[in-house]
Amino acid sequence: MKFKINIELDPEWVLSHRDDDVLPVATLMGEFDKQFNCSIDDSGPSELSLTVESEQGFDFIRGKIYEIFSSKYGAQGQNVMSVSLAGNTTDAEDTDTGQSEDDEDESRTVSGAFLDRLCQIADGGATTGDAKICADTSPSQKSKSATDKILAEIQSLVGAEEFAELAKEIIRVAPEIMERGLADMVMSRRYLFAISDGCGFSSAAALLAKLFKRLGFPCYETVKEVVLPPFTENMEKLKHVYAAIYGASSEALRTVLTLDISEWMNKTTNSTFRDIIRAIEENKEHLIVLFRIPYVEKDLVDNISRALNDTMTTKLVSFPPATRDQILDFSKNELKSKGFTVQNVALDKIWDRLNEEKSDGRFYGIKTVKKVLDELVYDKIANSHGKCGSVITGKDAAGLLRADTVDSKTAQQMLDGLVGNEGLKDQINSIIAQIRLAKLSEEETPCIHMRFVGNPGTGKTTVARIVGKLLKEQGILRIGGFFEVSGRDFCGRYIGETAPKTASICRDAYGSVLFIDEAYTLYRSGDEDTKDFGREALDTLIAEMENHRDDLVVIMAGYTDEMEKLMQGNRGLKSRMPYTIEFPNFTREQLFEIFRSLLSTHKYDEKLVDAAKKYFDDLPEDLLSSKEFSNGRFVRNLYERTWAKAALRCQLAGQKDVVLTAKDFEIATADKDFALDGGNKKARLGFY
Repeated sequence: MKFKINIELDPEWVLSHRDDDVLPVATLMGEFDKQFNCSIDDSGPSELSLTVESEQGFDFIRGKIYEIFSSKYGAQGQNVMSVSLAGNTTDAEDTDTGQSEDDEDESRTVSGAFLDRLCQIADGGATTGDAKICADTSPSQKSKSATDKILAEIQSLVGAEEFAELAKEIIRVAPEIMERGLADMVMSRRYLFAISDGCGFSSAAALLAKLFKRLGFPCYETVKEVVLPPFTENMEKLKHVYAAIYGASSEALRTVLTLDISEWMNKTTNSTFRDIIRAIEENKEHLIVLFRIPYVEKDLVDNISRALNDTMTTKLVSFPPATRDQILDFSKNELKSKGFTVQNVALDKIWDRLNEEKSDGRFYGIKTVKKVLDELVYDKIANSHGKCGSVITGKDAAGLLRADTVDSKTAQQMLDGLVGNEGLKDQINSIIAQIRLAKLSEEETPCIHMRFVGNPGTGKTTVARIVGKLLKEQGILRIGGFFEVSGRDFCGRYIGETAPKTASICRDAYGSVLFIDEAYTLYRSGDEDTKDFGREALDTLIAEMENHRDDLVVIMAGYTDEMEKLMQGNRGLKSRMPYTIEFPNFTREQLFEIFRSLLSTHKYDEKLVDAAKKYFDDLPEDLLSSKEFSNGRFVRNLYERTWAKAALRCQLAGQKDVVLTAKDFEIATADKDFALDGGNKKARLGFY
């Protein structure tokens, strides 16, 4: 049974080979004659296509055609031609497909006529089929334009300076590499990307594959992504890795394979890892490999790079964590691509929202940035009622933030409005005055880092946020933003990741306040695990606090006793934190006042106030003095539970307005988290 196979060549690409001794159509016809049991269709080749008949199957012939073009022209077949089945199969007898010298001459004549026609098209700007070749745009110019577009995409990636230089180098050497037939020399090179999660590795890999294809290297544009599981020598768990490596040998062209080796960074000399590398090298004619590790310390990256270079040429490409300016420039460009310009005040709020995203420990780089920007644009359109406009304003971006981070009051008004110890407010004002005086009078920049000590829910985070705003209003901090992290957020998952991660967090907070909750979790005494990353995080943090003492305020917060242990175990840290503020537990009266202030944001009846007053008066002393009692957080949780009960009741009753009642409060305090147990008056600690 014979198959008819149609081959159509790209006219621009054919025109670029008009000076060849043998034109592409003739090349194909000659190879069919030499290698395959194929016959040329009786109608002969047209200007842009030819049809052949073969018994060897469509996939086989298509693969061989691509091999011909790869070896002859260094071009990927999929990029310069289309190959498809033409009509039904036939049962014709085998025919002699030999080609005489006269036949070869005829094919040259046909190809020559084809060339003449293409030259006419180029001269006159005429069209053939769906292709148009303009007289003032040569194929090489169009190819360069496409390559420049890919390079521009690479340069638009955040932190991609080294990657862009690599792309420029490949573009520069490609013409001579292809002319000398040395494509394999480039294709056998490997790449080690040091790039953190969510920072664009998949995009970078796809663009590199696209660039290789556009430059004529024989590779697929699609990318296969594989992640090595946590270190194991169990071959069953590595089956998918070997399947991806050996599966490439069945492809007609190069497969672009990304291999995430983050979990194996310290196992590159292990025999199992070496076996994986050996498998890659056995299939090097079918694979372009991009290894990936997180952005870690340079000495570790160099060790991994050296281990890979033992058996293969490996190019290192690093993506440093993005700076504030890079993120905001990316945000402006991303919004521009959606048809919007953005005000500077809106950019500040976008940055604040990204900081909120980082504070929960689930920040995924550019992916998170795009998510936030998509949310911003959608909300602007949804709230515009058909009159959206094209400018993202500060008001638009304010909707991205949590309600409790948005306040139009001055910092002093916010501080004065806090419920609690008046002595604490006086202490804050005194410290701010000391810092301001020191900045004005001392030649040496003073350390202005602080310790906030006390039980949870006593207002440490709220006051730290106000301190940042105060320092901004006083001209001491240039930005006055607020970055909230926990102590263990500094620690990386892998050896070598902690220091750059800590430095990156500090860099984000330059000009602002870096608030570290549960900072004592970084401390491990000498007899504990020496491999813990807390020590490394502290060393880096102390260096940042010293080197940027005039542009960064670090506030560490936690329990009084634990914070004292942290300071005693790190003398360098203690000397750099001259200010300590103690946050006492709230009294019953203060807890009630906090609850009443929260009520003011909703409608409520006066009986609720009386019920709340009695509830807080009855709170047992052992609960209030407990180390784990969450103070203001306990009150907020109780208020939110009361509001939820009222909202459900009103919704079931079909009422639009939510009015909080004493009954709602009674139901809320009956929940196990807030219930007072008869005479013992025991209550849970409020979700702490």
